[in-house]
Amino acid sequence: MNRQIRARVLGVLVRAAAVVPCIPLVVAGALAGGLPVLGWGLVLAGTSGLFLLWAHRASGGLLPELPHPVTGAAVVGLGPAMVSGALALRELGGLLTILLLVTGTAVFSRWLVTEEATAAVGGSGLPAGEAALRQVLAAAPTARLLEEWHRVQTRLDDGTPAGLAEVRLREALIDAFAARDPEGTARWLAEDPTGLPDPHLRRDTPLEH
Repeated sequence: MNRQIRARVLGVLVRAAAVVPCIPLVVAGALAGGLPVLGWGLVLAGTSGLFLLWAHRASGGLLPELPHPVTGAAVVGLGPAMVSGALALRELGGLLTILLLVTGTAVFSRWLVTEEATAAVGGSGLPAGEAALRQVLAAAPTARLLEEWHRVQTRLDDGTPAGLAEVRLREALIDAFAARDPEGTARWLAEDPTGLPDPHLRRDTPLEH
């Protein structure tokens, strides 16, 4: 727990360090550029926010790491003011831009690989999110697992591309089926791997611990 708290505190500090150089750049840019800069910022913010909102709805969970539409709109919308501020502040603007790039890279790196994403849960050796998913599936009734399999299969049959989230969910479901009914799962995968698992599995067989 202490490790998780330290990781979260470090993440907050890194994000705060990325915000600090933005403030003088945005203020200077707004003062120097005036309404044109602010207008372009509003246009870009609205466009990026709408795009991210559409992407979240269209992805259906396939792209869970997309930034929130409000966050994306704010970052993109401040871009014109930061560029204008860097030009107006000259040498200081260059130093602030370098600092922003360094801290921004640190934030992006933590977004790609975080402590929570790489830490094992309960010694399972799995990423935290996947381990939590498998714990939920292990506690769910077999009928609920089959419903989830049908939902994923329906999306794939409709032409939705299989993203990483879908692939991991299917793998976790197969492992959950195998834990409850090893023989039925093996028979399903050997005889009809593209078909539904329902005819091959026993219902609500207790898990072996």
